[in-house]
Amino acid sequence: MASDPFHRNFDGMCWPVPGMALNELEWRQRYAGEPSTSDRMVVASVLSAYSELVRLPQRQRNKIIAELRKGPATSAKSHPQEGRMP
Repeated sequence: MASDPFHRNFDGMCWPVPGMALNELEWRQRYAGEPSTSDRMVVASVLSAYSELVRLPQRQRNKIIAELRKGPATSAKSHPQEGRMP
């Protein structure tokens, strides 16, 4: 599985992760002109994740946030179902 600096996969879910790669993407969106298709897809995933976190109950939000704080690294060997969307 290729390393993705923007997302963390766990419990069968894929979530965007705050960090340097996302900070650089934010800068590009503000100052670098026309975004690439890839950048637009990451931005769309961030907006979707934000909407989902707002709708979730606190217990689920806390669980997801605790995982996201670990960073974008994943372990495909220990979780073969990772990467699929809920």
